[in-house]
Amino acid sequence: MNLNYKDNLMNIIKKINQLHEEDEHEKIIEIITSIPNEEMNTELFSLLARAYNNTEEYDKALDNLMYIREECIDDNLWNYRVGYAYYYNGNKENAEIYFKKAYDLDNEDSDAYNFYILCSEDRDEGINFEKRVNIFWKWFEENEKIISDFIEKKSSMSSDEIAEFVSEGTLLISNDLQFNFGGNYEFIFTIEGKEYLFYLTPRIVSAMPDKLKSKWKFFPYMPKQNVENFNFKIYDKDFSFEEILVYAEFNKDADSFNLKFYNEKLNELEEDYAYNTFYIMLEHAIGENIAKFYLGEALKSYEKLDGMIELTKLYDFIIDILKNRDKKIIEEPTERYSFYERKPYDNYLRDDIFMGNSCYMGLVYDFYNYNYDALVKISKMGARAVYLHYHFYENKDNDFDDENINKILLNERDNITDDIENIMGEKGSGKEIGIILGSAFGTLGGYIDLLLYNQDEFIKRAEEVLKNYNYKFSLLRFRQYSEIIKEFND
Repeated sequence: MNLNYKDNLMNIIKKINQLHEEDEHEKIIEIITSIPNEEMNTELFSLLARAYNNTEEYDKALDNLMYIREECIDDNLWNYRVGYAYYYNGNKENAEIYFKKAYDLDNEDSDAYNFYILCSEDRDEGINFEKRVNIFWKWFEENEKIISDFIEKKSSMSSDEIAEFVSEGTLLISNDLQFNFGGNYEFIFTIEGKEYLFYLTPRIVSAMPDKLKSKWKFFPYMPKQNVENFNFKIYDKDFSFEEILVYAEFNKDADSFNLKFYNEKLNELEEDYAYNTFYIMLEHAIGENIAKFYLGEALKSYEKLDGMIELTKLYDFIIDILKNRDKKIIEEPTERYSFYERKPYDNYLRDDIFMGNSCYMGLVYDFYNYNYDALVKISKMGARAVYLHYHFYENKDNDFDDENINKILLNERDNITDDIENIMGEKGSGKEIGIILGSAFGTLGGYIDLLLYNQDEFIKRAEEVLKNYNYKFSLLRFRQYSEIIKEFND
């Protein structure tokens, strides 16, 4: 390769990258396709594929990428671009393979990981969450005697066998569901750190058939357990709940408790093991819901502190403090909404938001941090985390010179939210098709955040109420750069 050719090639690539930053992808295609084939190299073919990807010519992108497949098969960027072309060409199964390899080659490639996750976004076998729940309860009714016989010690099945058998039922909803059952016909779904389940398992429990209610007690998450005089074995160590000491400090601004915990055996464990053990025992002692709603940070202490109490007494301590301050005890996830403020920085969807509220702040954080894990896991269960958006300026009746316009728009958003909530069905009835997660107010538009158990039914009902408003509404997935699922009043 002579120096003039090499210098010229470097200048071409520099120009191409500059045009890429300026979104001039058509010009890139013109430049590269004008280069004689004998002067093309691997990098130019890859850059041409990138430009084709950015002009939505995915077949052409794939043709160029496959031309250099042999030399690039173990290159992170090549695998990413192949995955991208397959993804937007509608072939998510192939895209998943290449995005996974791109991420395996570079574990810091967050874009490859996010696309890999999104490849399974709609992998729910076409069965929505509402239907899955109904199928589960039909299965449970048909097999209730087998489960009861085990509890009543009339069965020859081992504990492992009955657990595997019951798993056949819960798998009809999701492979993410964990559970315990026994005792006085109690069946407990456990969250085990999967926050999104707090917004799904209550819908399962509320749909329990009436004829089971006289015998069975189902819990959507683990309630406080009777842990007095109870030992817990983990990591080859036995722990007594009474011997775990905690210091709880109430944070009045957040209505939460920060903890410090101490136990000699815990301190002997490696850091991760110590915290894991404490959190497991903590959730048994106070319940998964109380832990979610009222606990802040927990730190390990290397010495016993004044004012520490036994872990078995922490639940009563928390409840007493809250009651003495006239605080309502929150036990359901949709009963506690948090207010948040943001600084608008763009006109893109949700980037214009300056205030909002949500009972699932984790989902809001995920949105702005490009974290799709919970969103996809919700989708795999047949539910959908979505938001409804409308643009203030599309309504010609809005007078933005009116000094009360913000109040008018806020009241209107509340009315829309109320109408949407009414079409969902009564919350806790076991027949609701979704829940309101929150709402937000931006400089350009309004937002209503939803978790849908039956998206198709929601769309049918929403069409009837939204036509009463002089806006075009868009339903989108609760993530950045979502395609529009449905437009209303278009």
